[in-house]
Amino acid sequence: MDFGRPARPIRLMVSLVILKQLDYLSDESIVSKWVENPYYQYFSGETHFQWTMPCDPSDLVHFRNRIGSGRQLNQSSHMPNMIIAWQGTS
Repeated sequence: MDFGRPARPIRLMVSLVILKQLDYLSDESIVSKWVENPYYQYFSGETHFQWTMPCDPSDLVHFRNRIGSGRQLNQSSHMPNMIIAWQGTS
């Protein structure tokens, strides 16, 4: 039985959404910037530098649709608190 293409890792997708919001970038820009920036890759859970795009920019649209509308995600009051808490753990 074929269930289609496997999902991308949740850590990758959430980190791309967070980085996208922090830098006010488009889906296309954050995916291409991810390839150039080892810090973005490390934040996303990669242990070695990757030279290929982590996903298609449209995958971010599908991911946001699965977790809720983009408008709700952008207006979430929990996102800044999550980022501050994460920064405090390093």
